[in-house]
Parts: sequence; C-alpha cells; structure tokens
Amino acid sequence: IKEDQYRLPFGSIEKLGLKTYKHFIVPMEHMSTLIKEINPIATVEIIPNGVTRVDFSPLPATEPYIFFIGRLEIHQKGLDMLIKAYALIKDKIKQKLYIAGSGRKKDEDRLQELIHKSGLDDKIILKGRVSGKDKDALFAGADFIAIPSRFEGMSLTALEAFSFKKAVVCFDIPGFSWLENPTHVLKAKSFDIHDYA
Repeated sequence: IKEDQYRLPFGSIEKLGLKTYKHFIVPMEHMSTLIKEINPIATVEIIPNGVTRVDFSPLPATEPYIFFIGRLEIHQKGLDMLIKAYALIKDKIKQKLYIAGSGRKKDEDRLQELIHKSGLDDKIILKGRVSGKDKDALFAGADFIAIPSRFEGMSLTALEAFSFKKAVVCFDIPGFSWLENPTHVLKAKSFDIHDYA
C-alpha cells in the first residue's frame, strides 16, 4: 500500500528489517504467517488487541447516521472509496455520514475537497477529533460503523464497534479475516466501491 502511495520500495526495506530480528509480537495470525515466510527462524507471539468494556447509556441520536472514526489518511483508511460509495447511495438511504478523526492538513484538505466535489456538503458531517464521552456518544448513536480501509493490522475501531453492539461494514482484506460473524459484519469485495455501497 505505502509503495503504491509514495512510489518507494517500502516492501523491500520491510523484508530486510524483518530478517534482522528474532522475536516479534503481532495482533493477528496472518501477520505471523507473513513474518515466518520472510524470517523462518523468527519466534512470533500473537497477542490480540482489546478495548475497555462499555458502560454507557447515550441519549437517542437526533438523526440517523453512519459513522467512520480514525486517522484521516485518505489512502490507507480508504476515505476516498467511502465517499464514492456513499455518493452512489445517498439518495436511497436516510443516514448521513459522520466522519470523526484528524490527520495531516494535506489529507484533511483533500477530504473536504472530495466531499465538496461529490456534492455531499450537506450529507457528510466532519466531526474532527473526538474522545471520551463525545466519542462514546457517536459510536452509540450510529446505525453502523464504516471501516473502508485498504490495509489494517487489527482494527481497534471494529472492536470498539462491537463493544457498542454495532455492525461493521468493511472490505474483505486479510486484516479483517478475524471478522467472521455475518450478523455483525458485512464484507464487500476488496476495493469494489459498488459492492461496498
């Protein structure tokens, strides 16, 4: 992903780096497999991520919405694909799209530009960086959580969504291989915007 984005040989550098270490801790099985393919003598421990149990009684949401929260990095987090997918269905659904998070000014400016060029200024609400009770309220009030990432390690956002009993919509990528419950997870074909929509 980073090689495509920056046109630099990150993959080669990463492989060289992985060969110089003996011990690794990763959150998911597929990462362990990748490391073992590059460095067969490595010892790899899998320790999954976790989140705090939720004890939160929110006020009802004032309007229905889909929620994205994360670093506002357009390429990795798939925000360009999310906006395109949302534009395809904006007239067919009642939900607005709330986007929370912060990032580099370049990415934040590009996000605003994508929203404006798609004619979605009145449908997509940028919440900025949120935390604490504000973040909890946004999770709790959402109809579901959108995670359109091109790459993920082990998504804390997905774990947080489940702690609020919210379904997740993501792409079928290795980083989401651990998400298998069809009643809580909808997986679109990898990077297929129409399927995601």
